Amino acid sequence: MIQTGLMDEDKIEWMNARKYMYQLLIVMFSAPMSQESYSLIKDNVQTNGFPEEISDGDFLKSFFQEEETSAIQKTREDYFRLFVGPESLPCPPWESVYRGKDRALFDYPTFEVRDLYSYFGLEMKKQEGQHDEADDHLIYELEFMSILIDQALEADSPAEQTAALLGQKKMLDEHLKKWIPDFAQDILTNASSLFFQGSANILNSFIQFDSELINELF
Repeated sequence: MIQTGLMDEDKIEWMNARKYMYQLLIVMFSAPMSQESYSLIKDNVQTNGFPEEISDGDFLKSFFQEEETSAIQKTREDYFRLFVGPESLPCPPWESVYRGKDRALFDYPTFEVRDLYSYFGLEMKKQEGQHDEADDHLIYELEFMSILIDQALEADSPAEQTAALLGQKKMLDEHLKKWIPDFAQDILTNASSLFFQGSANILNSFIQFDSELINELF
């Protein structure tokens, strides 16, 4: 429960809007598109829209005008080609590939974010039957932001709230903001689906915008 005096209504609304954006991005990038995720994204985009600072380049508007079954299938094919394989990935969704010395998995960003997760009592556990996933995968970093927004909203003291906000600032400034621009550009260069072209623009513009907002607090 939010404690009286820790956060006014405007800040609570702002934090919830940020959480909504992170959760939407997780849906966009976490799995191949399904009928359910197509409907969820369409409803959210058309109902809520985005602040003027966040732009999809009008790709999503065009995407949702395409024939639905064909659009979903093209997006599913693009998801595997861009982010999963089995061929060489044009858009690998791990920070280490963009910032590490050898553009390889499990370089220093992996261990930096693992320490950050641990500091807040978080651990990325693999599901049964899944292979080990690097801690600096895009989805883990986005999930971290969503969880810490909840921690800030539910904080019992100003110190706890400040710690949760500083953790978000650290993830944005030292990680997401440093690799997402190149990752998003790779998607724009290589994606064949309108959906991922639009999603790349949203991801990049939101991360830059959110970093500016969180830094205004400190």
